[in-house]
Amino acid sequence: MANVTVPLPSLAKRPTRARRSKGAPYLFVRVVGGLLALLLVVLAVRAGNPALAWRAVVHAGPAALVVVVPSLLALVCDVMATKISLRSLGTFAGFGDLFRARLATEAIHGSVPLGALVADATSPVLFGRIRGVGVPNAIAMLTTRKRVLVRAHGVYVLSSAVIAFFVLARVGERLVGTALLPYFVAASALVPFAASGGLAFVLRRPNVARRCYGALFAIPWEALRARLRRHEAAFLQTDAALARSFVPSNLGGRTHWKSVRALDALYLGVWLFEVVESFAVLRALGIHADLTSVLSFEAGLSIVKSTIILFPSGLGIAELGYVAIFAAYGYGGPDAALAFSLIKRAKDSVFIALGYGAMLRTSTKSDAPRPRDESGSDLAPVHRACRKGVRRIGLVDHHRVAVRLEGDP
Repeated sequence: MANVTVPLPSLAKRPTRARRSKGAPYLFVRVVGGLLALLLVVLAVRAGNPALAWRAVVHAGPAALVVVVPSLLALVCDVMATKISLRSLGTFAGFGDLFRARLATEAIHGSVPLGALVADATSPVLFGRIRGVGVPNAIAMLTTRKRVLVRAHGVYVLSSAVIAFFVLARVGERLVGTALLPYFVAASALVPFAASGGLAFVLRRPNVARRCYGALFAIPWEALRARLRRHEAAFLQTDAALARSFVPSNLGGRTHWKSVRALDALYLGVWLFEVVESFAVLRALGIHADLTSVLSFEAGLSIVKSTIILFPSGLGIAELGYVAIFAAYGYGGPDAALAFSLIKRAKDSVFIALGYGAMLRTSTKSDAPRPRDESGSDLAPVHRACRKGVRRIGLVDHHRVAVRLEGDP
């Protein structure tokens, strides 16, 4: 009889501990954020006539479906920028895998209160599951994305203040009685510029992940320390990946600076496609607006939605903002603003559903290698049998089992 020894977790029932509500404050904040967003939506709806807004949406018909195209193009720009960032780390990933992961993170970002924080926390796991990427490279890629995307946001807002200067001045006189609105919009661009510069300054320092490891290890919690010891190598790998993301290198014939400009252009395109999307919705509703006017209000509103992350995808704030904007720009009043918001939220709901579907698909796929013994024999059937508790496996002790191989006497 040939025996194979396989490590097996203890079959003894583990002692149960009383559950502590560690996530209660976070849950409370999310519930409050959701309720506040709902309240703001109700206020926006009460400002107009929902029946007339729905009639305008129905009248737009299939023309409203064009709103999907700019969002898809924005996602394509984002994924192409992700591929460039991963290439700088010496990692290559398929477009489809990256697209599904980005779709999943955008679904989280736009569907839950504090969605930006939740998406930032789950993105390394979602991208790290992609074959050949891994969590350390995913963290380095995502930090590059964050600082370049935020910097592109600053360029987007500042450019809108310059291009639409006279439009903003005229609208400012109607809204707040002053022509200084373009100066305020231009000044608001300092927020993303400062955030991008601060993030780059922190990440350029050596051993960032190692310092985070030390800070976490200093917490007097033995369970956390044991988990950190198991993943210490991943922290070192993350530091190496972060260092590579700042080192000039040749990327498939492109120099480092050409790749940086490509990233800036692609992430700026992500922001500009929001303007194209709003322009397309206005045209679908029969509202004739020029791109300069749309750029003027979308850029300013994007700062508000990006700063107040408590509400999912700016829910409530965007609706009230569009009601005020449509009145100031003469686009048809609150009914048209509600129809405009309804089409955009319907598009968001479709992408959120697709994103969670992509997340479920990736969670069921595992790229982990199959377990094998010293001779290279596949042990996956043994592990499945152990999980099911098959009785023909002879128990030696709590941690090791002997398996009778087929064909043995």
